[in-house]
This record gives sequence, structure tokens and C-alpha cells, in this order.
Amino acid sequence: MHDPQIRQILKNELKNQYKDVQDTIFWDEFEVQNGLARIDLAVINGSLDGYEIKSGQDSLARLVGQMRHYDLTFENLSIVIESVHLNNTIKTVPAHWGVLEIERDGYLNIVRKGTANTGITKEAVTSLLRKDEMVRMLLANNIAHRKTSNRDYYIKSIADNFRKETILNYVRSALKDRFASAS
Repeated sequence: MHDPQIRQILKNELKNQYKDVQDTIFWDEFEVQNGLARIDLAVINGSLDGYEIKSGQDSLARLVGQMRHYDLTFENLSIVIESVHLNNTIKTVPAHWGVLEIERDGYLNIVRKGTANTGITKEAVTSLLRKDEMVRMLLANNIAHRKTSNRDYYIKSIADNFRKETILNYVRSALKDRFASAS
């Protein structure tokens, strides 16, 4: 099976799972860490979840580097693999990652349920925002900022002035707004 087929099966399963959650969005090829990595599918609703897909034709060579970026960003993570990658994936991905195996008939088998990722950072989550979204967050909370500053300044300012949960709520909302305006 190829990545597009696996992605569609996964999206159909997730859309069914979240059919009663009105504000769920599904974002393909979602960039994290200012473009240093791109997860196959982000699901954004009351949490920020990431799904990485590895078909039988894919290599796991880049996975360790990708995981580092994903673990800083997503509240929940899962990897969807074909059976050829099962043993190496179990050995490679952290215990908090969910592992789903796609079978030849398209059935998604839960090999391991994921748990909440406690390793996310305020800076990584904030970096998902565009500069104008960061400025709006600071202005809405009456936090002084320099108008000519770069993204790193705004990321640090937000990380220094807000709790992680506040940042997550704002980022999820901003991403949903951005996605809706692009649709």
C-alpha cells in the first residue's frame, strides 16, 4: 500500500471517530519547528495530535530526527505503519506514541495505545503561529512588544508570559481560523 492510500484510510477512520466533535480539522503535511519537519497529518480540535505514516516503501532512517521535532510540538502522537516496519517501530518510537498497523485489507490495528506527551515546549508550540498571530496574542493581553522584532523575539515573549495551556488553546484556535480561511 502507498502513503496516499494509507492516509485516506486513516483520515476516514479519524473523521468517523471525531464526527461529533464540530471543530475538528485535518491538516495534511503539517509543518513544525519553522519547517524543520513535516508530519503527515495533524488533527486539531481540543488537542493537537500528530500522525506519521510509514508505508512499506518508506525508510525509517529519518524517523528519529522527525520524532524529536514532533515530541516538542504535539500533545498526542501516533505512527501508522505497514507490518514490515512493526518491530523496528516498536523499538524506535517512545512509549507515549500510539502505534497503528495497517493491514492489507485496510483495517487499522491498534498495536499500542498512545498516552499524553509531556515533552512539548511552549516555544515549539508557539512557533506554529505566524508572526501576525503572535502579535495579536500579545496585543490581546496588553503585553508590550517591539513592532520590528523577528519571530524568535515573539516566540520568546509569548513563552515567557503565558502558561503552556494558554498557549496551546490560543494556537489551536489560531490554526483552526487559518485553516478555515484557507478553505
